[in-house]
Amino acid sequence: MAQAIRAIGLEPYLIKVEDQELLKAATYAYLKCKIPMLFGFLLMDKSGKEPMPLGLHAVAITGFSLGEPAPIPYGRTGFLSIASRIDKVYSHDDQVGPFSRMVLNYDTIKMDNGNAVKTILSSWGGSDRKLDRIRAIPTILLIPVYNKIRITFQTIQETITHFDRIIETFRLNKVLPFKERLVWDIYLTTVNEVKSGMLSSKKWRNKLRLQVLMQSMPRFIWRATAFCKGQYVIDLLFDATDLEQSPLLFNAVGYDEDFFETLIDLSRQDDLPAVLKDPMFLRILEWFSNQKI
Repeated sequence: MAQAIRAIGLEPYLIKVEDQELLKAATYAYLKCKIPMLFGFLLMDKSGKEPMPLGLHAVAITGFSLGEPAPIPYGRTGFLSIASRIDKVYSHDDQVGPFSRMVLNYDTIKMDNGNAVKTILSSWGGSDRKLDRIRAIPTILLIPVYNKIRITFQTIQETITHFDRIIETFRLNKVLPFKERLVWDIYLTTVNEVKSGMLSSKKWRNKLRLQVLMQSMPRFIWRATAFCKGQYVIDLLFDATDLEQSPLLFNAVGYDEDFFETLIDLSRQDDLPAVLKDPMFLRILEWFSNQKI
């Protein structure tokens, strides 16, 4: 599969997705940029008394459903994202057909090693011909990306998770006025999408429109938008074509001016508290240190 991707001039990017929350986040991030992906998994038949492995299979994921009513807290920090609301993905399966539905976090199966793993309900029929018998245990995503997209989803996800953890600490200590935890929308996009979206959205003030329209931007952008109670708070724009060791953040758009100014103030403090000396948080804060209030 990787050779086929290279044959058309793209680069295969592999993500291990035993964790279904990572599967949701990565699927959302790349499909928003209209990049389909190959999803590999182990099929298990639950028609009998004990689940039976049927072997490995792969499909092309082409869509998803945001069926969960609210974001689901993820990891030790309780990170919230739009992607966590995914309850189903849709795929092209050569054994089932186009738009084959797969229901995430359906139930659990106990494996031979004793571990219980979350499964996905597939559209396959079981040995008893019933459609609710075959489960998929996710293993990998293989994503075809343009070779100039050097910054991976996992790098951005980790950076935003660290940033969010510190912002949430401030919120809980009443340093920030937000009544609820921020919810993040993280995905790959293009400069054309960012600028056209800015022109059509009423969320952008005239000053923000001018700021973004006038700026030269990379062709591919990782966009991380924070919301509080459905209101835009901040947009963080990362250069997806940059090198891993570079600052990455090239622009931030502050919809909440008080929050934006708080970040600028923090960036100019000579002696930051220990909680703020997280390298990934400082990586974002570096950009704010060069901004005017």
